[in-house]
Amino acid sequence: MSFNVTPVAQPQIDIGVAFANAANAAFNTTLSPSFSPYGSDVLFFLGSYIFEDVGATAYLGAIPLIQNNGVLSAAAAIMAVEAYHAGAVRTKLYDSIDEYLFPYGVTTNVIIQKISALRDAAGMTKIDAGLQVGCKLNLVPVDKNSLLFSRTPAQVLAIVSLGGAGNKGGFFPNGMNGYIA
Repeated sequence: MSFNVTPVAQPQIDIGVAFANAANAAFNTTLSPSFSPYGSDVLFFLGSYIFEDVGATAYLGAIPLIQNNGVLSAAAAIMAVEAYHAGAVRTKLYDSIDEYLFPYGVTTNVIIQKISALRDAAGMTKIDAGLQVGCKLNLVPVDKNSLLFSRTPAQVLAIVSLGGAGNKGGFFPNGMNGYIA
């Protein structure tokens, strides 16, 4: 598929210390040892949880901005895959929701709730929810009508930059390249 445009250069991406920074921000302290999604299966799924819901909701938020039908079709397909990933990650995390995570001294559920709160705070919203809402299981990121909720491009950038000024920081230490709608 050709769109007759010049793509922007790939921005610098940090998937090392950014996970630790995200965990520190979620807990409002410096964790020791530093959080790494590569330490265990549960930690990997917690790292995935940071992104998968954001990916699905980001694509839904971008769809109204897309005017090219080819791009729209591709975005809808990617959104569907992201939503499947988000549901799978949430299901795997639910399997260990009460697991105590050494050395952090909390359960998987506590970390999930802190990640959701961090995404809300960084994205300046109150739409995110963990795996339990009250006493109910919440395996998909949906609104009160059971529809996937959306995030604007600005909300997504704020989350992946961990609320950094000028959308710099977090997983994109130097910000993004090019124009973001």
